[in-house]
Amino acid sequence: MARKTKKSVRRRLARALCVLLCLAIVTAAGLRTALRKLGDCSAYPLAPEFAAALQTARPTVPENTGGLRLMNYNVLSDGKGFTGTDARSRYRALEAVLAFYHPDVVTLQEMSLRWYACLTQNSETYELVRPFDTGIHLRTNGILYTPAKLRLLESGAAPYVEHDDARLRCMVWAEFEEKAGGARFWVVTTHFNLIHAESEAADAAVVSAQTTELLSRIESFGDAPVLVAGDFNAHEDPNNSRAYFAYERLAARLQDVRFHAQTLFFGAERTIYYSSSDHIFTGGEIRPVTFALLSHRFLLGLSDHYPIFTDFVVGNAPKGN
Repeated sequence: MARKTKKSVRRRLARALCVLLCLAIVTAAGLRTALRKLGDCSAYPLAPEFAAALQTARPTVPENTGGLRLMNYNVLSDGKGFTGTDARSRYRALEAVLAFYHPDVVTLQEMSLRWYACLTQNSETYELVRPFDTGIHLRTNGILYTPAKLRLLESGAAPYVEHDDARLRCMVWAEFEEKAGGARFWVVTTHFNLIHAESEAADAAVVSAQTTELLSRIESFGDAPVLVAGDFNAHEDPNNSRAYFAYERLAARLQDVRFHAQTLFFGAERTIYYSSSDHIFTGGEIRPVTFALLSHRFLLGLSDHYPIFTDFVVGNAPKGN
């Protein structure tokens, strides 16, 4: 009787495992189908006027005199609580910008599930660091890189302890090795909380905690070369930002590329010194060669943020300010 009971239990467990396995397979297949639909951009070709504007934009494509190029872009999510349009209708524009300026690393913010689906299904040039984290929409910050030039060595991601939305307010980091020369460097991307006038004290405390956590993460890399890029919701102008204290702390530890690059480029809508919440900082042996603010009006149809980029060389740079 005891043997029959044990056999019966084993059969029930086996049936339950089979059911769970079938459910997992069906769920995975359904997720793949859903992602294919979310990333299907066939109905949204690149607008000819966008392509024409890109070709005639000022500045013209700066020659990459540095070893590598990193671009930062808040692409404006289309999820609940955001005001962006469907990412599929904007993906070809982003694709054209990346193809035109050829960044080797792209740090992204507000990358919704649709953005994720579009990027992973349509891009043949870039791979996404930690795609699973982003794919299930746990994190809307991401790092793209070109596997033809860079080797991904290590990566990590975590929401801030203090935040208003774990998807947005997080860090993603990765260590890369340049295949040609073997140079190694870290990249971190993030998106800080916004400080609202009606809750300034509480919001400022959150941003302060996020700044501390980000600086701690950077310190964990030791003296290794690092680029930190993102939407910090903190301007470099103390008269134009409730979160200037966050920028000030970061700039005390790192270099803001716009003030240290040898060559500057900007478009017709804003000069290089227009106060911004988007920054690229460097630390360790990184020499910024170029900084560009692509402030072209036609790009506002893609996002409410202008992309910025830096050309940089790993090595022979001062460590911080």
